[in-house]
Amino acid sequence: MRRTDFSFLRHPGTVILLIILLVGIFLPLFINLDPFSTGISGATAPGSGNLLGTTRLGQDCFARLVIGFRTSLLVAFTAAVLATIIGTLVGLSGGFAGGLVDSVSTIITNLLIVVPQLIILILLANILEETSLLMISVFIGCSSWPWMARALRAQAVSLRLREHVALARLNNQSFIALLVKQILPYISSYAVMAFVMQLGSALFSEAALSMLGLGPGASEVVTLGRILNEANQNGAFAYGRWWEYLPPTILITLFISSLYSVNTSLETRFNPRMRSR
Repeated sequence: MRRTDFSFLRHPGTVILLIILLVGIFLPLFINLDPFSTGISGATAPGSGNLLGTTRLGQDCFARLVIGFRTSLLVAFTAAVLATIIGTLVGLSGGFAGGLVDSVSTIITNLLIVVPQLIILILLANILEETSLLMISVFIGCSSWPWMARALRAQAVSLRLREHVALARLNNQSFIALLVKQILPYISSYAVMAFVMQLGSALFSEAALSMLGLGPGASEVVTLGRILNEANQNGAFAYGRWWEYLPPTILITLFISSLYSVNTSLETRFNPRMRSR
């Protein structure tokens, strides 16, 4: 019996990622964290009373960091799932079907790749007077799938010429059955790695939009980008209150870096050539 290899779980990037996720997701379940309560009047530096200090309004920076990360992660996860689904459907259907379907999907994909994603997001956010977490998630997901679709199309074009696909066609399998049974299993590992990268990209996109003041409009919503936006508006950068903007910046950097590290570890696991090296 073949042993399942879980060595990638011991990778430093995986360990850092798991710690961040466990703290961000489960800590609010055990500790009452209110990012809006105002205690001490005025900004205070980190100390025994407040782990990461307080803002100019007296709000606990640690509570805002944990709750903000949890909200940003929800947006990023929703957007990454949406982008992965769209990219997989467009890439596989176009590359496997060929002909007019492939031509149309390739043209649309290339047009969306040419325009920077952040510009598309800024335009969409400016069109609407007020945006919600779900709308931001949909915006990010619907604008970040093209590069994944292009890569999966190349995989599908290669796989449709394989012998097992030809045999399945001789058995009169439908187009959907061919995609699900003959193509999807071979690209599932790439889809997993693409989802990991989409997660980091979506979190960064949300942070960038919210920092520009184009994030969720509801005042009771806290995200990592909104923390940075309010720190800038309240003069934290100008007056050197580093505890208001540095922790979320470090958290975003650590999260995205750990995702890149996990993606490299997964690629080594899934790719026999890299594993042998």
